[in-house]
Amino acid sequence: MKSIFSEILGRENNLEKSFILGNKPASYSDLLSKVSIIESELMNLGCNEYERVGICLNQGLSYVASLLGVRKRGGIGVLMSLDWTDYEINRIITHSETRFIISCEETLGGKNPIRSKIIEGLNCIILEYDVLQQTNSKKGDTIIIYSSGTTGTPKGVVLSEKGISNNVRSVTEYLELCSDDSSPVFTPTCYSFSLSQVFTHLWAGAAILPVTTKLIFPMEILVGISKYRLTGVTGTASAFRVLTELENTSKLQFDSVRYAMIGGTYYGPRLTKLVESKFSNASIINIYGCSENSPRISYYYIEGNEGLSKGNYYSVGRNVQGTKIEVLKENGKIAGINEIGK
Repeated sequence: MKSIFSEILGRENNLEKSFILGNKPASYSDLLSKVSIIESELMNLGCNEYERVGICLNQGLSYVASLLGVRKRGGIGVLMSLDWTDYEINRIITHSETRFIISCEETLGGKNPIRSKIIEGLNCIILEYDVLQQTNSKKGDTIIIYSSGTTGTPKGVVLSEKGISNNVRSVTEYLELCSDDSSPVFTPTCYSFSLSQVFTHLWAGAAILPVTTKLIFPMEILVGISKYRLTGVTGTASAFRVLTELENTSKLQFDSVRYAMIGGTYYGPRLTKLVESKFSNASIINIYGCSENSPRISYYYIEGNEGLSKGNYYSVGRNVQGTKIEVLKENGKIAGINEIGK
């Protein structure tokens, strides 16, 4: 079976369809042309196959074109954030042995690059840094995400082309995504949450509305949903609390939203009522995942009070296709029905 990347990069039909919505719209044709430019520039600068390339951009055409351009060159994308401190960026550059970084900034981590190249037609620059390279990447490595920074020093999670492809197909299937779908993307670009949204919509031939202000101005997200008649909303439970509790939205229309997919923390009936009130036509899906699984592990379509635990939280549901779930006890054995794992 082909990877989603070869299918996306080899797309020949409906290329004039919009992929990026908003003030700076772009079609699939626009995207693929920018991908080729980035691939060519990386090659001209001496970027080798399996070499790690940092991507430090806000959501939008440049970011998505960089993800695909690095993959087309045969490199491995290292996801970074413009919100990180100089210390955090420098640590990731050193730890990941990243020589090239695609960004909109002329310098990162407080260090000047030894060489830089402006990408024509895109608001980004390829920066080259002097780092000691002892890269042990292997065939199939595709994306590196730095995760678990809340409990310790962030660790690099290596995602494979096969793993991403399987997960994207599974999520697209249970959401029944198609080319008529569209969704706002407002989670940070260095998170697997955002990565999954981008790849599923790319593979389905759907559209995204990049929201570079993230949740700083939540009304911008709701206005975008109403204006562009978006069909899906994906975010954490805390994001949905912000979106559903906003007032002065009576003039906006949300009847186009057919699904609301929520994850990242425990989820209960109170928030369900808020989501149902704001997005009355939407199916509500509780999801569970982690960066290591590219990232979805399970999903659950909420219907009434079915699937509620004694703690008044909804089930995370069944495993996505291609993923096996086991609940283990302290002794390492599989927990039985009504047994609690550790």
